[in-house]
Amino acid sequence: MAEVKQFRGRDCWRTWFFDECEQSRLFGVNQKHLGLLRVAGHGAMPYCVGTRVYLEDAPVFPASQKQFHRVCGPYEVQALENLPEGATIVHSYDGKSIVYLDPHPERGPWGNGTRVRRNVCGLDLKFRQTAKEFNYYPYRFSFRPAADWAEIVVPHRAGCELLD
Repeated sequence: MAEVKQFRGRDCWRTWFFDECEQSRLFGVNQKHLGLLRVAGHGAMPYCVGTRVYLEDAPVFPASQKQFHRVCGPYEVQALENLPEGATIVHSYDGKSIVYLDPHPERGPWGNGTRVRRNVCGLDLKFRQTAKEFNYYPYRFSFRPAADWAEIVVPHRAGCELLD
């Protein structure tokens, strides 16, 4: 879940947990990925309230037989509210809490298993989710869809910005 590329000048996070991220309005990373929470084009400036990001729906690319990507956004990073009991704030900006460490990440929103049915972009998706292998992505930030949010289908081509 912690792979980030640039899309339209913004960070674009690839996730196999797209539905869970959308429903919980949370995105999770591991400790080694905390350093990726930087605003593109602003050097080492960390994420703050209003930072705009995109999410790529990772299972769509292989299911489309590598013909297109599904990217949604932009989303805006939000100040954290209603933290889980025992959570530790690990990043604040301008007096607002941005990233926290969940004391019980195994409680979700990301679990392990195989998604049985999910239909996106006309594709019937079935894919493996492996949150346990990544400690359930315990470092989390909150987001909401921006006013100009859209679903964007990006045809895959040579030199695609969404793949290396």
